[in-house]
Amino acid sequence: MEPRRWSVVLLVILRALSVKRAVRPLDPPFSKRVPGTLFVVDAFNYKAKWITAYFLSHAHSDHYTGLNSKWNSGPVYCSRTTARIIIDRLGVNASLVHVLSPDTSHSIHGTQVQLVDANHCPGAVQFLFTTPGGERYLHCGDMRFDEKLMKSEALSKFRNCTTAYIDTTYCHPRYEFPPEESASAYAANETQKALKSGLNSALVLIQAYNIGKEKLLAQVHRKTARRIFASSQKLAYLRCIDLDPSVSSIFTSSPNATDIHVVRWGLLGDTWPFFRPNPTVIEAYLKKQSKRYTRVVGIVPSGWMYNPKSKGDISVVEVKTRGGISVSIHLVPYSEHSSYLELKQYLAWLKPQKIVGTVGMSGESGLTTARHLSRITSRPIVGFPAQALAYKRGRKSLKIEEDDEGERQTSILDFFKFKPL
Repeated sequence: MEPRRWSVVLLVILRALSVKRAVRPLDPPFSKRVPGTLFVVDAFNYKAKWITAYFLSHAHSDHYTGLNSKWNSGPVYCSRTTARIIIDRLGVNASLVHVLSPDTSHSIHGTQVQLVDANHCPGAVQFLFTTPGGERYLHCGDMRFDEKLMKSEALSKFRNCTTAYIDTTYCHPRYEFPPEESASAYAANETQKALKSGLNSALVLIQAYNIGKEKLLAQVHRKTARRIFASSQKLAYLRCIDLDPSVSSIFTSSPNATDIHVVRWGLLGDTWPFFRPNPTVIEAYLKKQSKRYTRVVGIVPSGWMYNPKSKGDISVVEVKTRGGISVSIHLVPYSEHSSYLELKQYLAWLKPQKIVGTVGMSGESGLTTARHLSRITSRPIVGFPAQALAYKRGRKSLKIEEDDEGERQTSILDFFKFKPL
């Protein structure tokens, strides 16, 4: 190689070596810590040596990221259903997984821990921590508030708890989606209409995660009296779930046995930041079927599908595949997270002394979420000074920093960057 080329190669190598690689911090953010303990919740990407116990609220990938067959950073505590999933599907060493029974107090390193239902996906729980000092911390993971939760004796004892770590996924006044039962009934009715009017030429595709949306699928089955095809991967997850026999029996591994298929999330379309249909992917799925269909009806159940401008009407996206097959996709606002109003109801009943939001609380959008949260509760929101929540930002942004304990701090001078609401 010529000397000049050697110099170029050497320069490229030197520049590559000089680039600072992004290093994931070992210590988790305060929203994942349990004060007064050495515990963390849904924080498997953080492997600080001081952590003595990891808690997993449920088996959705955004909560177990970092947990896999190579996991050896510490014991994992979770519900029985979640334990089955992470052992069977993720390959986590069973000796590191500890099952906690619901509504029973467990002593872990001197701290009392209880589990209560989160009304989210199968196996999802809220953690109730009582430290040796008597402080009480509620970490709800992902949850949807239901009045039935108020009947829980364990949860009732955590009213006025020290701090509540709250699922703020839909902490915005625009999210007023209907009850799960109503959204499920809509999906079931539209499925029945499609099968009747299609004269056996319509295929219904229901988009779902590996776990979650089982209540909606059960409602579809009850309405249509037809079984639902699920892939081998989906069925493997379903076998890990403590489903009622009447529910588990509704699924079939044969796509030819039914015109209702539950498909992977994203097959019908991408849902974030707004829905975008995938007619090419849908057509590819149809070509794999032995039966020829002339029409597709899609069901996309998600809180993100709620349209505040629709005045309660559910949006339907109409597209055609390249082969000319008509596709009608119903964007059903079926959510397994609390709506804004439900979040308000939960906090009004719970009355925690302080609140920590766990979703979407960083950066500029985090301040917006905190403001919406402050409008439905008078309790302090950890990490956001009251003055910052009461003023509207001007051109300059408020600089919020974290102290050694993870609490966000700011200077009084920074508030002059805000304009009154």
